[in-house]
Amino acid sequence: MNRADLAGRIDVVEHRMDSIEQRLDASFAALSAQVVQSHRETRDESAVTLCDECLALLEDRNRCFDRLDAALAENRRLMLVLHEEVMSQLALLEERLRN
Repeated sequence: MNRADLAGRIDVVEHRMDSIEQRLDASFAALSAQVVQSHRETRDESAVTLCDECLALLEDRNRCFDRLDAALAENRRLMLVLHEEVMSQLALLEERLRN
């Protein structure tokens, strides 16, 4: 094999290597863009899921507070009834003691 043939073959190999390198760079760039997009979508979906979970927890908390408010109102009502009954009993006792 003469030097001209060897130089030509080297040029062909270099040209092929440059072509492969360019295709690899393009493939890598496309893959990187897909990974970044996938990461964004996953993060966005996670954020939406987290927001939904937080809203559900807030709704549960609000229902608990509503039940607590109702229980406290009932407790206040019963305390007033008991207070009135005690006051009535004391008034009767005081009246009996006077007689």
